[in-house]
Amino acid sequence: SDVSSYVKRYLHEAISFTVKQAMREESPAYVSKLEDTPEPDPVTLSGITGEAIMPFISPAYLYVNHLKRYHFAREFCKGNVVLDIAAGSGYGSLILSEAAVQVIAADYDWNNTNYARQFYAGGNICYLTSDARGISILDSSVDVVVSFETIEHLYKEDIPRYLEEIKRVLKPDCIFI
Repeated sequence: SDVSSYVKRYLHEAISFTVKQAMREESPAYVSKLEDTPEPDPVTLSGITGEAIMPFISPAYLYVNHLKRYHFAREFCKGNVVLDIAAGSGYGSLILSEAAVQVIAADYDWNNTNYARQFYAGGNICYLTSDARGISILDSSVDVVVSFETIEHLYKEDIPRYLEEIKRVLKPDCIFI
C-alpha cells in the first residue's frame, strides 16, 4: 500500500541520515558508498539467509553496534592483508578496506557474497564464498583475521577446525580479532 511504502521510505531515509552523520568523520569512504546504496528490495534480498546484518533491514541498534566493532578492528588493519571471516553483507569489509592493503571477505553463503560484491565492492576487496571451517586461501597469507559473531554459529565439534583454519592462514605473530 501507499502508506507502508511511505513508512518504509521514511525509515530508510531516517536511518541513512543518522548513520551518515555518525560515520562521516570516521569513515568517509563508507558514507560515500552508503549514499550510493539503493533501498534494498525483495528481489535483491530474496536469497539472504537472515544471518547477516543488513543496512536498513536489521534493527538500527544492531547495525550501529556492528559498525563500532568494524571501526575498532580497522585500526589493526593499517597496511595489512586482512581476512574478514563471516563477512555477511560486506559493509564491514568496506570499512576495513579503508586501512588495509587488501581485504579478503569470506562468507559461507553465496547470496551474501553476491550482495556484498554488488553493493560494497572496493578496489582492494575480494569477496569469496568459503566456509570458516575450510577457508579457501593459502597458508600464512594474511596479517589480520577479523571474525565477528562466527563461533556461536558453528557446531561445538567444528570449533577446533575453525580455530585451526585461522591459525593456518595467519602469518606468524599476527592478529586475530
